[in-house]
Amino acid sequence: MLGIIQSWRAKKALREHLLAFLAEMEKNLEIYYVMDQRQFITTGFLMEVWSQAKDLEFIQRQEAIMVYAAALLDFNKAYKEHKSYEQWYSADVKNKTKENALKLHTLKLELDQRIKPLEAIIIVAGQALEQELLNLGFVAN
Repeated sequence: MLGIIQSWRAKKALREHLLAFLAEMEKNLEIYYVMDQRQFITTGFLMEVWSQAKDLEFIQRQEAIMVYAAALLDFNKAYKEHKSYEQWYSADVKNKTKENALKLHTLKLELDQRIKPLEAIIIVAGQALEQELLNLGFVAN
């Protein structure tokens, strides 16, 4: 009897965790749409739940989800680098040289290029996760 209860609790915890991961994906898609509509990058993407889900075997089997994670982590890294350089550039008049301005502009352009394919990547990963949730019986069709 104890084994059945423990199994049920583990399955319930897994279900809640995967649904939280799906919600994070949906929030990231919303973040993308806001940035796309505004034509201005305002923030990085959420990856808190990903860090907890990345070690699950059926998550690692899904190439679309792994591509999603790599793309968003790469974007977040580039965003952080851009913001850090921008703060350094703005912090002191001595930093405001033509070369530094060009580097800042290049970082911004690279960030803009990285965001363009993310809509499709996020949508495909969300669909793959939803399919896994269906296969596990965690959601109904």
